[in-house]
Amino acid sequence: MKTVAKTILHQNKKALLQFRDDKESIPLPATWSLFGGEIEEGETPKSCIQREIKEEIGFTPTNVKLMDNQVRTEGDEKCEIIFLARSYQQTSINYVCKRAKLFLI
Repeated sequence: MKTVAKTILHQNKKALLQFRDDKESIPLPATWSLFGGEIEEGETPKSCIQREIKEEIGFTPTNVKLMDNQVRTEGDEKCEIIFLARSYQQTSINYVCKRAKLFLI
């Protein structure tokens, strides 16, 4: 079972989402998604979130809180741990991901 951590990055009633690559080898290709990824061996879910966001958009969120924990099935069973990162104060973001966009929540 893969365990992944995802986070909702939000600021001023907007959530930042990434547009996933269009690769058949990844779950839900070419869709808008939360930031996150697979938890590596010896890594906590919170440190996974911080690492993934640093890799994808160039900063490390510090105010990360557990919001939900769920198991869903999509081909292989996968456990998802959902976090909430409140009010990131980054003014410029370096995007490694294909696209990112703020959506009203």
